[in-house]
Amino acid sequence: MPPTPRPPRWYAIPVRVLLMTFIGTLISLPAAVVAGSIIFVLALAMEIRHYRQSKTLAAIARVS
Repeated sequence: MPPTPRPPRWYAIPVRVLLMTFIGTLISLPAAVVAGSIIFVLALAMEIRHYRQSKTLAAIARVS
């Protein structure tokens, strides 16, 4: 005779949801760190370029 399955428990739902959320967060956190690093470097490069361009345009405006 096969064993009878247990009836579902309501308190298992939040436990499973929290466990899957935690595992999903752990999986996606490295991707977020990589994306954040790339965005930081790109934003830094754009701001340096904008600063140099503004500095050059200000020098041209002073000369003329």
